[in-house]
Amino acid sequence: MKNTKKISGYAMAALVILSLQACPVGLDYPLDDSAKSEMNKSLIGTWKISEDVEEPEISEVTFEKNDEHTYTIEIVPGPSFMGEGTSFIGWIVEMNGRQFMVAQDIGDGLNYHYSFEVNKKALTTWDISLLIGGVDAVTSTAALQDAVKESMKSEEFLSGEQKWVKE
Repeated sequence: MKNTKKISGYAMAALVILSLQACPVGLDYPLDDSAKSEMNKSLIGTWKISEDVEEPEISEVTFEKNDEHTYTIEIVPGPSFMGEGTSFIGWIVEMNGRQFMVAQDIGDGLNYHYSFEVNKKALTTWDISLLIGGVDAVTSTAALQDAVKESMKSEEFLSGEQKWVKE
């Protein structure tokens, strides 16, 4: 009985680790409305994943201006790509001093969220983890904002750092 509890504990820890490393989950709600977004022109162009990533989910991403607030985003899937869509409308949301990219799939309308930092020809992205309530707690944009703000307090909020270089 004691060994069963120990094995169950290890299995649970493994599931938590795997879930933190999994690809982002599409949500019905964006982090904020695109009309409130301001463009960062330094994102416009094509970005390639760092060469030290052996089997990237996405090997290349291109940002183009869509309108005053949004980008069109096209991705080139990498060998470990598990998604379906490759075309998105994206916009920036700023929250608590951090920038997030909302990428809304043109096909199914689901919203994918990433944190990012851009510095000239260097882009770093992270997956975000909803540590308070998980995706089940996301019943509105306001609920997502609350979950992100609370999750930002944890060191485990960001995962899956990816480095990109502008072509």
